Amino acid sequence: MAKRIMIIAATAWLVACGDDGVAVTDGRELTEHGSQVKYLNVDGFNRSYGFYIPASVDFKGPSVPVIMVLHGFPPLDMATVTGLNDAADLDGFIAVYPKANAGAEWAMACDLCSPNAVRGVADLKYLRIVVADLIQSVPAGPARICLTGFSNGGIMTYRGACELTDDIAAFAPIGAGMWTWHVDRCRPGAGVPIMMINGTDDPQFPWEGTDVPAPLAGGATQVPILDHVGVWGELNGCSAQLNVVEIEDQYDDGTTLKRWSYTRCSAETLFYKIEGGGHTWPSMEEGIDFYPDMGATSFELAATDSVVAFLLLQTR
Repeated sequence: MAKRIMIIAATAWLVACGDDGVAVTDGRELTEHGSQVKYLNVDGFNRSYGFYIPASVDFKGPSVPVIMVLHGFPPLDMATVTGLNDAADLDGFIAVYPKANAGAEWAMACDLCSPNAVRGVADLKYLRIVVADLIQSVPAGPARICLTGFSNGGIMTYRGACELTDDIAAFAPIGAGMWTWHVDRCRPGAGVPIMMINGTDDPQFPWEGTDVPAPLAGGATQVPILDHVGVWGELNGCSAQLNVVEIEDQYDDGTTLKRWSYTRCSAETLFYKIEGGGHTWPSMEEGIDFYPDMGATSFELAATDSVVAFLLLQTR
């Protein structure tokens, strides 16, 4: 039986309506649909997370899946970048938007590997508390809570795949990589359903790997993308046979797409290689205020649709 963490952090629901129109409720059993914010105190740090409950969710009915998405750094509005709320309306899951402490980076590796980690922020604990809080507050299915993330949030998603499998069913890191620090310590035990997406021209996570700037990771390196993909093939006990499918081009956007699927694994293991793709969320709408000069956005892969389709098939 999966272990559960007790919520020892103080929590508060405030009766108000934020400037952005997001509803904030008062701590009673939730009966409101739409976008809301929950406030927490974790180890003395004021934290929060946003979530969206589609109108189709019956608060007295059966539990529904949850998809959490972690922002990069600097933080972006991941609801806008991903369009995940629209997907939630379509597929009937709850979309959740955790937030790094003080708008900074996630504590995605060692105790000195990010400013928040140096401050003593424990983001693995925070995510466990968010999961437990969701199970108590909304009709969230404990066995169907999944995690995706982009960039810095993607690194945190990889850490979660190594260390949060008692709480989270499946993972989908996008535009991110693993450091030697993660690879050396990743021992999740049972198979971990995982889907990975990387562009070959991503300036933030070079395809061939790179040294991690000091003082981050104490001189560790980001492993080459194909190496960390192979790590998950090994961790999930996959066979040496690998199915690679080149997806027919649909758009004249300077990118092409290949889908890698491992076989005979203990858990589904997928990788999408975007030739020519940059450090962006594939198929995000044009005009979104995104990081500048990060390379080409590929429209050959509808990232949100693909992530949702993959995660909703998984259970813990």
